[in-house]
Amino acid sequence: MFEKLMQPYALKKNLYDHIEIVNDLLIDESWIMEKKYDGRRFQFIIDNDKICFADKYAQLDKTNISIKISETLNEVKKLKLPNKTHLDIELLIPGKFEESLSLYRGDIKNALHLQNKLGNAIIRVIDILYFEQDLTEFPLYERKKIISQLFSNCEFIIPVEGFIDRKVKEEKFLSIFNAEEDGVVFKLLEAPYIYGTSKLWYKYKRVDSYDVVIMNISEREGQYSGMAKCITVGQYKNGKLCEVAHVGNMDIETRYFLWNNKEKLKGNVIEIFATKRTKIKYKDTRFSRFRDDKNSSDCIWE
Repeated sequence: MFEKLMQPYALKKNLYDHIEIVNDLLIDESWIMEKKYDGRRFQFIIDNDKICFADKYAQLDKTNISIKISETLNEVKKLKLPNKTHLDIELLIPGKFEESLSLYRGDIKNALHLQNKLGNAIIRVIDILYFEQDLTEFPLYERKKIISQLFSNCEFIIPVEGFIDRKVKEEKFLSIFNAEEDGVVFKLLEAPYIYGTSKLWYKYKRVDSYDVVIMNISEREGQYSGMAKCITVGQYKNGKLCEVAHVGNMDIETRYFLWNNKEKLKGNVIEIFATKRTKIKYKDTRFSRFRDDKNSSDCIWE
């Protein structure tokens, strides 16, 4: 059941470098536009009445997420979804991405406390792979109809809203970017569910971001000792992990966390922002977030 779970991932592009393509996608009503949600991507599977979570590599979740979001799942169980129901989801709680990340990094007690403070976890349904039959070859617009029928009146499991009409897309697009939200994803309505990176999805963000591997963490000196000064990060080039940036722009809390966990974090994946890219390195970098949902092998210099 957990054999072919690689999720489709959009080709990531910077809005300002591809504005003409964005305009074409806004006009073309064969493409749907969705708001990009900043949560944690999972596969959601009903396996003999048990709700299971797996990542895109078919690895079953080992962070006790089912216990951590038990209140949400109690509501989901009331839907009595049939065995083998298989969803592609984004899991988040109200607030910033870092707060959603606490669901996975923190222990059960902290996760429950966080939801008591901010609200219960929300499951955003991105796509559906199986419901009483294999749906992966169905066009996206048909899969969207099924999602809407199943979850249109649910409080904690909510379809990702999509926009097709040209004028509506333009209005929503401007409101999302004027509000400085994370971005949008365009998807071809006739597309089947494609595993792996898909050329039928395009994700646009306000700035360029890159997934990189932590290679080393250096310490600040003098009165600022005990916190990280800089992160040396890399990406794979022709199968070899190569240094691509030194990241020193981050908040104090992140600096302490990095230094206190420096050995454990080596080899982990983070996302960085960069305003420039040379032939060998990223320049003017800034720490964005930890990416526990990514493997180091995903970090490829392209």
